[in-house]
Amino acid sequence: MREVMMNHPYFRQQADRCRHLAHHSTDPATRVDLLRMGDEFQMMADEIENDEIIFAERKKKEHDSSRDSQRRNAG
Repeated sequence: MREVMMNHPYFRQQADRCRHLAHHSTDPATRVDLLRMGDEFQMMADEIENDEIIFAERKKKEHDSSRDSQRRNAG
């Protein structure tokens, strides 16, 4: 079984697919549902991307702080 990576590009791709299908749908209710799903996928992608940015910034601060501490201890 193939494992799906749940990352922001995956959710952006799903959002695009939903919007594409909505554009081609002839049923108004289906169109609305697909657009709503596209918006939800987009929000998930944004949230994951923001979390990744925050995590990366936090790791950089920790790394910088550790490096500064090592310099102080060495000097």
